Amino acid sequence: MPRIEPKINWVAGDIPGASDFNRIEGNIQHLYHLSHTGWMEPSDDVLFSADTERTIETTGWQVVKSFRIYNPGGYRIKLEAKVWGGPSPHRRTLVRVAGVGITGLDDSYKSIIHDISAFTIGPRYINIEANASLADGYSEIYNYYSAIRNVRVCGTLTLNRPIEGVVLD
Repeated sequence: MPRIEPKINWVAGDIPGASDFNRIEGNIQHLYHLSHTGWMEPSDDVLFSADTERTIETTGWQVVKSFRIYNPGGYRIKLEAKVWGGPSPHRRTLVRVAGVGITGLDDSYKSIIHDISAFTIGPRYINIEANASLADGYSEIYNYYSAIRNVRVCGTLTLNRPIEGVVLD
């Protein structure tokens, strides 16, 4: 639960209601999570890796690699990707890292480094996705092949939480 700005203008006679108690309890829960969860900073320290190559040959976005993470903060994603087939002028974004399209891919593996930030508490997934078809905006659909390998999720655990403006020792 995100932090909610506290009420600081209480006056004599104010009676706390359910929404006041929900806000107070939610802020306590938020502080609890902050005190028990480290903050990730992007770095080159490898946390998870998946070396195997995966090729996508069917239409539509597919998750190629998926990593479950628990700590909020920033992560650095490193991978190698390539796209081949279909007419080269139409090659666009056929690989996505954490929802962000990667452009400039061709039939040779290209190394990609992508930093992401996440300010949510609790487990979530970082997905690497690929697609194998592309519509030209008219009536043509072109078939491609996308391949991804050597995926690394990198980061360093710290207690510094810049979004909260707090440093815990």
